[in-house]
Amino acid sequence: MNGYQRMIALLVAPLLLGAAAARAADQLVPGTKLLLKSANGREVLSFKSTGPFTPPTPGSGDDPSNVGASLQILNPGTSESFTFNLPQAHWSVSGTTFRYVDSALMEAGKVKIAIIGRILKVSGKKIGITLNEPTQGTLDAVFTTGSIRYCASFSDGFVKRDEPGRFIASKAPAPGSCSGAPPPTTTTSVPGTTTTTSTGTTTTSTAPTGGCNCCCFSQLSFTTGLPQIGTGGCANTGGTNVGSVTDDSGAALCNLAAGGLYFGGSGVGVPLPAEIPDMGQSIVNITACDTPTGALTLGAATDTDSGSNRNCTAAGVNNPEYPGKPGCLFGPPLPIPNTNSAATSTCVVNRVSTNASGSGNCGDGSSAINIPLLSDIYLTGPTDGLIPCPRCDTNPGPGFTCQAGPNSGQPCTPGNSASLGSAYPTSHDCPPTSAAFIGSLPIPFALSTATQSITAADLSAQPFVFCGFCGLQFQPSFQGPPAVPCTSDSQCTVAPNTKCRQRNSGAFGQGPARTITSSGSPAGVCIDDGATHASTLVSVFCIPPTFNPTVDGAGDLPGPGAVGLPGESQIVSPIPACTTSTTIAGGTTSTSLASTTSTAVATTTSTSLLPPCGSTPFPACAGTCPGTQICQPTVSMTCVCM
Repeated sequence: MNGYQRMIALLVAPLLLGAAAARAADQLVPGTKLLLKSANGREVLSFKSTGPFTPPTPGSGDDPSNVGASLQILNPGTSESFTFNLPQAHWSVSGTTFRYVDSALMEAGKVKIAIIGRILKVSGKKIGITLNEPTQGTLDAVFTTGSIRYCASFSDGFVKRDEPGRFIASKAPAPGSCSGAPPPTTTTSVPGTTTTTSTGTTTTSTAPTGGCNCCCFSQLSFTTGLPQIGTGGCANTGGTNVGSVTDDSGAALCNLAAGGLYFGGSGVGVPLPAEIPDMGQSIVNITACDTPTGALTLGAATDTDSGSNRNCTAAGVNNPEYPGKPGCLFGPPLPIPNTNSAATSTCVVNRVSTNASGSGNCGDGSSAINIPLLSDIYLTGPTDGLIPCPRCDTNPGPGFTCQAGPNSGQPCTPGNSASLGSAYPTSHDCPPTSAAFIGSLPIPFALSTATQSITAADLSAQPFVFCGFCGLQFQPSFQGPPAVPCTSDSQCTVAPNTKCRQRNSGAFGQGPARTITSSGSPAGVCIDDGATHASTLVSVFCIPPTFNPTVDGAGDLPGPGAVGLPGESQIVSPIPACTTSTTIAGGTTSTSLASTTSTAVATTTSTSLLPPCGSTPFPACAGTCPGTQICQPTVSMTCVCM
């Protein structure tokens, strides 16, 4: 889940799931427990509440799935606040339960939610406000949907611990009134936020603390780090966990390691996890940037944008290393050795099949990037011992040379560290032989610093199905190619492949697996310094069959997949001479680079980018206008008149 989900779960779920109370524009909400912690760039949230509350009427003008919503966390003593906009597109309603879910948004946070009767427990790692004052005193929260405001307050007498970086309160009754957002026709400026108000309309945007601003950079880079799989297997002794596979009771069946690739069902015959190579760089363009909120819109970078077909994120880019297989290369070649059956060892080359897109945030380095891949499978067996991909190594001869494959003996540059094991280093300078290619798997890769989860279904042909494909009931034979994904038998209409199933039930060697969960982590700090910041990207996905009996049998495909990528994120490609200047009238504060969403009264903002439009590398602007023409600091470098 992302931070939007976390914050909405913090307050909205107890508001919308409780027993009935009198309908009013302001509903005053009791709180059982609130814990907020912030230390060393990391944040922790824990909240518990019981009812009663009155939910909005589904389908009405108060239904957030119709009108959207907003959430404000407010310190009434200091006026510090944090506001989330929650657009209607990502709301769903079932009965009187309302949920906000959008894993592609930028506020990352590891969240766990349990609803037991009328008790709701929520935990996460994003709080929004700074907690850097000596004490908070009181913290309020206001959730607004349509004409309804739900208001909670944790104040003196119910605060157990209040110090820099920590706030703990419990057993707080409903407040006497709702503080909420400033009323119309007022204008306020508080630390960390910019609020501009016109009559009847209030828009509050939250700026990263300390003037965090990534809008003078045009690209975001992520580079994979060393895997942390420890001894391997589900125990992951000595490694770092990013997730787990659990059964119906919630008990852990398998730990998911950082830097590990997991795949297949209960019958997988390849030792897991496969190690993801380090040093794999992927670059996306920042196509839009909002200074007040830190929000970044991300898009595909071509090889011209990034400088290489080995770190770009666009489809259709030519790969001279792999003729006839276009699409930016995603990481170096991935060896998947099979110690149980050397002949079924494979070398995987990943390339982008659809232009990358997504979002991020400058304030905490969070991101969510959708980057669909084609995984080219080369059934090489061992090329040199138990080594499925040709290595780029120093033996024999001086310098690095390819040790096997069509470029054997040719000079090469390692694409990853030799310390990863005997199958490394690999390099695209040393491709596998084209004769070993057996097909490409479409992988719906959606990398995120938030939490991703998938739950298995019990279907007629098979229980514990994470990734269904149309096939036969009693044997692992599937419709295609291409494979036909499904969630129920009713979607499988071509005889004899009328059953929705995996090859084998479960996940990653575990038969009774019910849930796969993997949690990423953002940088946790403002990333506008252009330095590298540690973060982890995760993805949980489905893998179709290859229709090669050898590979499908060893990998137990089709089935689920999961990966956690530890590494470093960094904003790169600074825009030359990008600066900002702000003119303030009427006491308001507003800063704009590229695009903002604030509505201001008597406030003007200008952006200066030198050299002027028309000079290299900036475009010339057509026509004339009063004032000065400038180029907005976006990747498209559009011209505006100021």
